[in-house]
Amino acid sequence: MLERSQTPLDIAVLYNQTSAAEWLIDASVFFGPDNLVASARCEKPVILQSLLDRGSFDNKTLRIALFRAVQTGRESSAKNLLGAGASVTFAILKTAIELDHLTIIKCLIAAGADVSSRGDNGETLLYAVRSPSVATMILEQDLGLADIRSSSGESPLNFLYAKLFRDQDVDLASIAQVLL
Repeated sequence: MLERSQTPLDIAVLYNQTSAAEWLIDASVFFGPDNLVASARCEKPVILQSLLDRGSFDNKTLRIALFRAVQTGRESSAKNLLGAGASVTFAILKTAIELDHLTIIKCLIAAGADVSSRGDNGETLLYAVRSPSVATMILEQDLGLADIRSSSGESPLNFLYAKLFRDQDVDLASIAQVLL
């Protein structure tokens, strides 16, 4: 939906109009962090790459854009942002795991994401797992995570069993095999 304050570049990014966006960028139209974040969600990473090539963005902006790319499953955009120096936070990696974006998770780990990191209440990334392949990938990086309890004393396996009753699409039996 269009808003009054949107610029022509915002509209080109919103509607995935690559050639119009590149023309505007080449014509030195002002662009900023909001344009980068919006372009991270686009199907075609060309606009994002054009902005990265022509602009200087701080790590906070790169992280926000990376988070948007992960949320929308844009692997190419995620790779471009990682290549531009975006750092991977617990929240970004957890989101990729919750959404079961296997190829993006691999990219984030290859870029140095810390699979041993913990959330605010002590949970590890295993608490966000929705598939055996992701559980296996995380445990291959750090097998000790299966034994770490959250600050409430809950183990990843207990958490996943409890999740069975809330979220029926989780393949709990396969995940339990990986953890055991």
